[in-house]
Amino acid sequence: MIELRRTSVGSFTESDAIRLPDLVDAAYKFKMRKDASELRRILHPAQEMVHLPRLYVADAAVDAIGRGALLAPSGVADAEAGIVPGAWVQLMAKDGSLLAIGRKESDLVKPKIVLR
Repeated sequence: MIELRRTSVGSFTESDAIRLPDLVDAAYKFKMRKDASELRRILHPAQEMVHLPRLYVADAAVDAIGRGALLAPSGVADAEAGIVPGAWVQLMAKDGSLLAIGRKESDLVKPKIVLR
């Protein structure tokens, strides 16, 4: 084998990729001119890149998730159907921001990667 090339990851393909110099230019434009338009155009929100079922966290439980606390059923505001024990899930705030990636363990969810 001479070359191994990844042409897609999840729902993203090569056409979604950006060149590193374009990212550097966009970051420079933001730093020097406070213009984030290019960064917004080329970067995707974290929740778009994670292809896992979503579990929405009640407002009262958001801070606890940020500290890595287990999420009890009382802390769940809403959830997509079909989340079973052992499944990996996105723990989302009600505003749609990604709080953490967790794993459902019986009736609790344990945050494994906390983002906020």
